Amino acid sequence: MHCKNLTLTEGDTVARSRLEPHSSWFESFASQDDQPREEAAHMLDDLPEQVISQEPPITGVTAPDVTDRLPAREIKHTAPVAVVAAHGGAGASSLSRVDPELFVDCGTAWPDTTHRQACLVVARSSAHGLYALQTALQQWASSQTPDVELVGAVVIADAPGKLPQPLREMLSVVSGAAPRLWRIPWDPAMRLHSNDEPVEIKKAHRLVRNLYTLVAP
Repeated sequence: MHCKNLTLTEGDTVARSRLEPHSSWFESFASQDDQPREEAAHMLDDLPEQVISQEPPITGVTAPDVTDRLPAREIKHTAPVAVVAAHGGAGASSLSRVDPELFVDCGTAWPDTTHRQACLVVARSSAHGLYALQTALQQWASSQTPDVELVGAVVIADAPGKLPQPLREMLSVVSGAAPRLWRIPWDPAMRLHSNDEPVEIKKAHRLVRNLYTLVAP
């Protein structure tokens, strides 16, 4: 799916989950009336199951220490989805290059914009990466971020093969604090890629398709 000129401006929000028809965090799927019901239903069914549906602050979530929080950074240009790295080497820059019309790379910082901005938080599946993701999600859930519309988290495999049991358990806990979770398997292309040209990342097509659905004007 390919869309152009998508901009999330003030007042725009991402699509409502099929499981939360009256969610206060996710507003209605604005483009649904412009397409057949069957197609819209298929697009929504393709989305990961929504976990968090309310707007921060979320009860019971404690803000991380100030020294552990990601900073806010003004971005020079906007895109429908800002990609935030929970830690260095998360793969956010490579992911952003998959579709430059959809993504803007914010590095290890939340975007500081004049409008409500849809965001993804990206981390590796290592223990370090998952701890960093947990901290970033706690920061968001405790309302310690700018005007961010968190769409979900992306966890990119840090090595080939099956995730070890301790990390699977940790991922299960950490991902419960994200509105949605996308997992991208190990792809050596991300390690070998060294320039600013678009990179083909395995299994990223569904993520891109889902995000165009969520941020459709």
